[in-house]
Amino acid sequence: MRFRVVVVGAGFGGLQVARSLARHGSAGRLDMTLIDRSPYHLLRPKLPQAIGARIACAVHVPLVALLRNLPVRLLVEDVTAIDPVRRRVTWHGGALDADILVLALGGDPSVPPQFAGRPSAVLPVWSFDQACGIRRRIEFLADATRRGRCANTDVVVIGAGFVGVEVASEVQARLARIYGVRPHPTVTLLEARDRVLPRLDLWASDTAEQRLTASGVEVLRRTQAVGVTDGQVWLADGQRLGAGTIVWAGGRIQAPAVAPESGLADETGRIPVTSRLETVRYANVFALGDCAYMQERGAEACEPSAHRAGAEAVTAVRKQP
Repeated sequence: MRFRVVVVGAGFGGLQVARSLARHGSAGRLDMTLIDRSPYHLLRPKLPQAIGARIACAVHVPLVALLRNLPVRLLVEDVTAIDPVRRRVTWHGGALDADILVLALGGDPSVPPQFAGRPSAVLPVWSFDQACGIRRRIEFLADATRRGRCANTDVVVIGAGFVGVEVASEVQARLARIYGVRPHPTVTLLEARDRVLPRLDLWASDTAEQRLTASGVEVLRRTQAVGVTDGQVWLADGQRLGAGTIVWAGGRIQAPAVAPESGLADETGRIPVTSRLETVRYANVFALGDCAYMQERGAEACEPSAHRAGAEAVTAVRKQP
């Protein structure tokens, strides 16, 4: 009898689970299926470098190349519903049941309502298209000024967590390369809390801020953005910052909508799991990576990151048939 394993999501965690089980599972016993909405594996940690033009913008790899010669069936489908009791996943025009269901859904940034309604004014850093769009916008505005046209080339990055710090640093370095010794645009990093990288210790925060400042990034702590209109960021104290490019890198990461719609996510917006990554309420349904958090540690302690997703994939694989 073949054991059906379905992995939803081909990010770092889901891909590693599928590849590891296919390589080391009991020969002939596993029926492995990997489902993702995209035919590509996105190298999300490389997105800031792509924005800064240190690497090619095409930071994704075809999944068929990563699964070559492995007994894994790849389905490029957008999962619209998950039944955790029956361990069934559904997409438009099809459905699949599993003996073991692994949810590696990734996460979506929770953009505040005052920013979410202005998709062209505030640019999130989360997907391939978004990163390439930010890069093209910065380069287009810089080129316009070189041609003598009037354009606001300043950049504001909202949120000084891991992503915000990396994006601000990469953009500053990119602008320095474009403009050379000439005066170049200002890159401003906003953080509502009292230090950058607030999840790390004080030494790491201070070191990061010193390096950002030394490179030319203006760091504004205890500064909350409350709105964006016409190329301006409104601050809580009533002041405004003008910028041609406004990047959103703040907020909490939440599981995609299919998780709460299927009753899997709790009030944190993510899926609570045990130390073995099994969902708290459903047997043989596992969740890992950005969409999940270990309940015993708490959501705040489970920082969404590719490194954590990869490490959790190893734990998930131990529950193989």
